[in-house]
Amino acid sequence: MLALKNIEEAMRSLFPEACCLCQKQSDNPVCEDCESIIKSEIKQRIEVNNIELRYLLSYDIDLIQKWLHVIKFEGNSRAAIQLSQFLTKHVSPSLWNSCDLVIPVPIHRKRKRQRGYNQVDLVMKPVAVSNGVSYLDVIDRHKVTKPLFKLDREERKRELENAFRLNPSYTGEFLSDKTVCLVDDIFTTGATLTVLSSLLKEYGVKKVIAVTLARA
Repeated sequence: MLALKNIEEAMRSLFPEACCLCQKQSDNPVCEDCESIIKSEIKQRIEVNNIELRYLLSYDIDLIQKWLHVIKFEGNSRAAIQLSQFLTKHVSPSLWNSCDLVIPVPIHRKRKRQRGYNQVDLVMKPVAVSNGVSYLDVIDRHKVTKPLFKLDREERKRELENAFRLNPSYTGEFLSDKTVCLVDDIFTTGATLTVLSSLLKEYGVKKVIAVTLARA
């Protein structure tokens, strides 16, 4: 193990890493300077869009767009883990007040195989668990859907029809009378969160709160 550590240190010395946001030399995927800028942009806004929405970062900020992009589309799992640690440190635990359970918006198993992970799990699960809230895959996505931001309202509705179902491991009795936090990476149209909220309420969920990393 010591030899391996020495090799890794030597490789970093010969080939120093660069921040994936600004390209400056950095020991982590995102450098301290970029983290500091993003820290000042943390939001905990609460809005109503059919369901209560709490989003943490503004997607209008270029550095935030880049951070989420390298996680979701470039397979940078280290950047996802660092964002999770960043949010655990800087976001108030009050975010999870009143939540009995955290449920991620699922991606289809085909996309998960292609990407290797659900980016929402890598970022949000450690944050939720560190605040003492259970994080469970209660919903399955059994239909591959088109990117919703390219569709109009009616097309989104048709695309999401029958796209989700309750994971057979859970029952309506398990969900009954709970306040649930739905977590996702980016809030765009709100169509997916609205559909999932309705599905959960069919199974007895008392209230749904949506928490997203950013709002576009």
